[in-house]
Amino acid sequence: MTKQEQTAGTILKTARNQQGRSMQQVADEVGITKSLLGAWELDQVAQPDPSRLTRLAGVLGIEANQLLKAAGYELDAALPTMKPYLRSKYKHLPPEARAEIQSAFDRISAKYGSSPDGSGPLDGQDE
Repeated sequence: MTKQEQTAGTILKTARNQQGRSMQQVADEVGITKSLLGAWELDQVAQPDPSRLTRLAGVLGIEANQLLKAAGYELDAALPTMKPYLRSKYKHLPPEARAEIQSAFDRISAKYGSSPDGSGPLDGQDE
């Protein structure tokens, strides 16, 4: 099975096993149950929650895009906004540092005509 053909469950289980971590350790860190993680690893959940998958990807050090795509999500619709991404990816930073990054992102995003959720130009900016 090539990297592109891997299921979300295969990606999760492989990453967890490569780190030598138990299902319980990972589940606790993500804030989900061990049984839910097990169901995800066995691809028994048709549409796993994308925000939890993103958080899980951060915990396991894998690309969220790869995991979401393998789970069957259209990436534009499934990716979180900057705020939960910062909270998940940069949890070691204090809240005020993440707020500062969010503020800078919002300012830059507005400067280049992106909507607050990052989905595209604001009304009238692409005309």
